[in-house]
Amino acid sequence: MTMTGTGQHYPPKDLSILLDIADSTLRKWAIALEEQEYFFSRTDKNKRLFSDRDVIVLKHLRNLVQVQNMSLQNAAIIVASKYKEEFKTASEQENSTNGIRSGEGDIQSILEQMELMRNQQEQLITMNQQLLQRLDEQQKYIDERLETRDKLLLESFREIQKSNQLLLTQQKEEPAENAKPKRRGILSIFSRT
Repeated sequence: MTMTGTGQHYPPKDLSILLDIADSTLRKWAIALEEQEYFFSRTDKNKRLFSDRDVIVLKHLRNLVQVQNMSLQNAAIIVASKYKEEFKTASEQENSTNGIRSGEGDIQSILEQMELMRNQQEQLITMNQQLLQRLDEQQKYIDERLETRDKLLLESFREIQKSNQLLLTQQKEEPAENAKPKRRGILSIFSRT
């Protein structure tokens, strides 16, 4: 860690340890923020140095990406637009080599980001509606199948009851037939001894 007149600065390795993330992850996050025009201080050899305010920004980004499962691109847009304005004066002093964007360009960039977020939100709403429609159709199908199955089971149950009743009726009739006197022939007279 080095100290300069503008506050404490952290090299990437120290910041990776502080944030409990891999060096490659820190690099990806820094690139994503720089794509949204949030710039970091650099050394003479063009290596990034991270200030205390950058630590706050990266912690917020980590929260959005790792805890809230937001995509890196969307999280970078949100974090950069939030902190870019808050630290604009300090950023301009530390990043004089990166140039100064005009206010008109910043507004245009923010409007584009808002439009992108609005489009993504509309897509999510459409997807949710489609999913709800599919769930409704699926539930309707399941209900119809269950109703058909119940009707078939009830029909089968009635058929079984009818068959059982017929069997009982036949069994009751058979003993009555057996109880009728048998015809006796001539030989039955001689067999009584």
